[in-house]
Amino acid sequence: MIEKNQILYRNSEILVNDIDGETVMMSIENGTYYGMNPTGNYIWNLLQEEKSIEDLLVKLANTYNLSEDQCQNEVLPFIQTMIDEKILLKRD
Repeated sequence: MIEKNQILYRNSEILVNDIDGETVMMSIENGTYYGMNPTGNYIWNLLQEEKSIEDLLVKLANTYNLSEDQCQNEVLPFIQTMIDEKILLKRD
């Protein structure tokens, strides 16, 4: 379970490229490719610098005009998947 005060950062071992406006990633560790939708791409770009999950949620809710609950329900599972796949890492 992730906590909103958890600090996230990008895994520097993920290869990233933009192909026709879509962000495509490859994990060197497991050889898996990932395609990001515009919201996923926005999250990736927001994490050019470390941020707390709470900061990400506030920024996303404001950008997409979502309630806090709606944003959490839609974004936290995606963030958890990115952590599980080691695309994003948590600061200890």
